[in-house]
Amino acid sequence: MTRDEFVLWAQDRGWNWDHYGHLQKTVEMARDIKERQYRFKISRIAVRYEVKANDIGWIRLRSGYFKDLHITPEGKLDGMTR
Repeated sequence: MTRDEFVLWAQDRGWNWDHYGHLQKTVEMARDIKERQYRFKISRIAVRYEVKANDIGWIRLRSGYFKDLHITPEGKLDGMTR
């Protein structure tokens, strides 16, 4: 997968650019947490999937090189590792 293919896939699923150049999405949550922010931090050769923790900042959940990423037949991203 290329960087451009990844960006198109993410934007088709509602991810938007923030003012730092990352793809970001806010997800509505249930119960006490009203919403949670996620982002894809994109470099030239890799991408990191992160969640925002209010007290400590961004936490990496998964990451992967573009060469290892692919889209499944169901339209989901595969190839990221913890």
